[in-house]
Amino acid sequence: MPLIALFSMMLISSCAFSQPSLPVENANYRVEAPSNSMENTPEAPKYLALGIWGATGIVLTVHESSVSIDLPCANANFTGRPKLNKKGEFDAAGRYNPEGPGALAIEPGKPEPSPRKDARASQNARFHGKVTGKKLELTITLVESNEKLVFSLEHGRAGRIFKCM
Repeated sequence: MPLIALFSMMLISSCAFSQPSLPVENANYRVEAPSNSMENTPEAPKYLALGIWGATGIVLTVHESSVSIDLPCANANFTGRPKLNKKGEFDAAGRYNPEGPGALAIEPGKPEPSPRKDARASQNARFHGKVTGKKLELTITLVESNEKLVFSLEHGRAGRIFKCM
């Protein structure tokens, strides 16, 4: 019984008289008092979730070392798995590749126009995304024309695409 009483008194006295630790700074390190919040813990880098992100008219597939995008009359890709910043955003450079003949306006009584050579050429693109939960807002900017394609995708959702013929 005296041993239990002694242990209980030691426990109570250590809790009652303990002082919170104060931040200690040095040129090489900094130690702070423990916090119940996660704000002081370093987080592992966050990357865009692997797998399918989809919506009507687009399927984006995130692989370990690349991203591929299927669109109705094009495809796009870039290397590397996107790393998200603290706001859940990423920015990557890649290629946008038009597919198929695409639509051509033909006026009655005039000869069929020949498509512009650059209209269907592969071109550089920027891919900017913002992730919020399972949602991804993706903007593809075609570098040469500054045309922007904007999509709202969901992780794990199968996209629906009708390919050009």
